[in-house]
Amino acid sequence: MEYIWNIYLLDCVPEENGFDTVVKTIHWGYTCIASGETAYVYGTVGLPEPIAEFTPFSALTEDKVIVWLSDYMDVNQLQINLQQQIYDKINPPILNLLPPWIPSPTPTPTETLTPTPTETLTPTPTETLTPTPTETLTPTPTETLTPTPTETLTPTPSETLTPTPTETLTPTPTETLTPTPTETLTPTPSETPTPTITPSEEVI
Repeated sequence: MEYIWNIYLLDCVPEENGFDTVVKTIHWGYTCIASGETAYVYGTVGLPEPIAEFTPFSALTEDKVIVWLSDYMDVNQLQINLQQQIYDKINPPILNLLPPWIPSPTPTPTETLTPTPTETLTPTPTETLTPTPTETLTPTPTETLTPTPTETLTPTPSETLTPTPTETLTPTPTETLTPTPTETLTPTPSETPTPTITPSEEVI
């Protein structure tokens, strides 16, 4: 008989008793193979608080965890249970039978499919194309154009205009006006009237 442990999952706490990532629960499976039959059992087991002999999580191996399972489980009893499962498969204690009046179903024969031979395709030879020679085009000589001489235009002498003499106007002499002497009027002596004294009439 062959027995196989399987470790599926480890439940951990971040810190406990000063240790980091401490495993608290192991999810396990245990398999027995014998006489062409297989029996299987699975479960979980809890671990106590870590002690001085603590293995860091990063340093754990499968063998180390299996040792823990062996320390905290009755492995011998597990093996007995698995052996019983295999024995019951080989020698079932209960037979599940149809009533005799119900005919047993006749299994239909499975159809055997004969594979059809695959058609082998012979590749057709590929046609080799001979490239046609490319036509070489001889360039036609380009026509050289002789430039026609440009006509030189002789400028005509510009006509020189002789300015006509400007007429000089002789200013006419301005008439000098001699002021007439102002008439001096000699005041006539004012006639001073001589007062006439009339004797007053005496009233007696």
